[in-house]
Amino acid sequence: MSFFNISTKNGKMNMKANALYNLTISSISNLQSGDLTGTAITSGTKYTIYTFTSTSVTYTINYNCADSTTMYILAVGGGGGGGSDQGGAGGGGGVVITSVIIPKGSSTITISIGSGGNVNSNGNNTTVSFTSQSSSNIIALGGGVGGNYHSAGGSGGSGGGGGAGAGTTSGGSSTANILTNLNKGYAGNPSYNSGTYQGGGGGGAGGNNSTLSNGLQNGGNGIQCTLPGISNFNSYGTYYWGGGGGAFGFNTNGGNGGIGGGGAACTS
Repeated sequence: MSFFNISTKNGKMNMKANALYNLTISSISNLQSGDLTGTAITSGTKYTIYTFTSTSVTYTINYNCADSTTMYILAVGGGGGGGSDQGGAGGGGGVVITSVIIPKGSSTITISIGSGGNVNSNGNNTTVSFTSQSSSNIIALGGGVGGNYHSAGGSGGSGGGGGAGAGTTSGGSSTANILTNLNKGYAGNPSYNSGTYQGGGGGGAGGNNSTLSNGLQNGGNGIQCTLPGISNFNSYGTYYWGGGGGAFGFNTNGGNGGIGGGGAACTS
């Protein structure tokens, strides 16, 4: 799932300034029915949480900050699509887990949520742009596409798996997510060929994918978020973000998706 989540300490969503809160959000454009707003408490401190999930709109947050404050951010790119024709699995979307200091003053934040990739396509990026401080801009890269028959997986937030076929094909490499190289994903597995024509499993943001003795290729695991506020909201701290997909199997079982990733692949 593509995703963007912010947690603001002592934030409050209302239409006028309030001296008790550092950050006041005056408006958020294009909120959708699936987007969530709420509060959570971590170590006795109350945080306000905003969750954005729609890939069809661009969100704009207008705010006023009475004094500098910390915003905690979890951003997840769209997962990579699988390859066709005995293709490898798509890699998990890139994950950025970080904090940003918001300076005093009024400004805007623009958010675009990346969609998952179609067959033979990388996932799309999730971006967060700060008008007042472009140096803090975030890009959670889309996952790499799985390779087609006899071709390598694509690079992305996490790499796509290699396609099945005679011999082996390599998995795609992971690419650093933009913002001080945070949470770089893992490369996809190469394909496995020992009469089974097993495709490569997609890489995950939090762990290497595994190859079992029979060549079964599982996707890599996602990564957990421990940021204050976010980790205590809606059970998000128990989720694994950016898991890789399980690989295609020819005359054998397909692989399982990594924790927080795509499901098991079909058998042909």
